[in-house]
Amino acid sequence: MCFLEVSVICWWSIYPFHQRPKQHFSMLGFLPLVIEIGKYKPSNGNGRSKWDVRFLTRLNNIYTATKHDHRSTNKQYCLIQGREFEVPNGHLGWYPKMVFRFVDQLEAMLTHSRCVMVIRADLHINGYTDKNKVLAMFWRRLGKKLKRKYATLEIGYLWVREYEKAENKKQHYHLMLMVSKELIHYSGTVTTMIIDVWKGITGTQAHIPENCYYTVKRGDRVSFIESVKRMCYLAKSRGKGYRPPQTKDFGSSRLKIKS
Repeated sequence: MCFLEVSVICWWSIYPFHQRPKQHFSMLGFLPLVIEIGKYKPSNGNGRSKWDVRFLTRLNNIYTATKHDHRSTNKQYCLIQGREFEVPNGHLGWYPKMVFRFVDQLEAMLTHSRCVMVIRADLHINGYTDKNKVLAMFWRRLGKKLKRKYATLEIGYLWVREYEKAENKKQHYHLMLMVSKELIHYSGTVTTMIIDVWKGITGTQAHIPENCYYTVKRGDRVSFIESVKRMCYLAKSRGKGYRPPQTKDFGSSRLKIKS
């Protein structure tokens, strides 16, 4: 390994993230440099040295999460549809498997509708429960209410369960709900139902955040990634794991891609 190789890989390994330039270096951005260096070393038979491959693989393993990462991670980047983006507060810990489950459901939803509305909501309960029966009841009632008005509606969703010991932050759920914007034109139609159903079950008020929805159109990567970034908050490590082993921290719909 030559001096230049050692310099590049050492710089990347120790350079603090908070001091990196705003125009962060994409993992793939190193490819031209690595190939150029590789021209002067023995090849593995396909025109690229073995070190080139090891170098790129190491960068991805250190900094970029993929759907193969199942445990909580501090990686600050995520690779979705071939595009890398920075995970908000990724250094604090998050679960890639939750993000990629949402991605799978949103991709499936976009095969059923050309335009999808993704809605955020928070559900709080009084006290603590070992199971998620209250949430299962919520989904059944909300689904029936939506289907009664929109018979052909496909519903996608992802939820996470959190429990925090801080004051006023007991057990609660965060939701991402996906419906066709071709059938339901206004987010208020859905959020009103969410509030009514949850109050009817628990007697507590559901919280609908500001800017509670995203419109994602088929083939529009920008709106797709923006909705995934919003979902990353749900995937944070904080608050997860406070439940019996048989109880889930998250769950989702099981939409299949429409052929």
